[in-house]
Amino acid sequence: MLCLIGKDLNRWVEQCVDMASVDPTLAGLSERDFIAALLFNPPASVQRKMHIWGVKNYQIIFSRAIGLNAAFPHPPSVFDMSESFLRRFHAYADALYDARCKAEEAAAGQGIKFAFEVFASGEYASYLEKSWEE
Repeated sequence: MLCLIGKDLNRWVEQCVDMASVDPTLAGLSERDFIAALLFNPPASVQRKMHIWGVKNYQIIFSRAIGLNAAFPHPPSVFDMSESFLRRFHAYADALYDARCKAEEAAAGQGIKFAFEVFASGEYASYLEKSWEE
């Protein structure tokens, strides 16, 4: 499940970087900046939604998902991982997240604040449906 969440988050980060490349107010921001905004400086609406969904520590879930996605862009089979990795996957996921963030320099925009929202699959489908009706 974390690999799939990581895949979605990675797609979101890539889209943010693409948008930043054409928006002068976001110019120069890196993947690392957007990851930091998601984990440490999200809009109040995102924090509320995580609370409503019962996600107490989304920062840990998201950071580990981002870390695992760096090594596993698709969920691996249990046979493709060592027993040691499976027993301590949280430590490996944390280390992979740290490595990904250290792999690039953050832009001067640390602490950036911008509006964004998060959706679960069914919620997003409903949102799209409503927007198409308008």
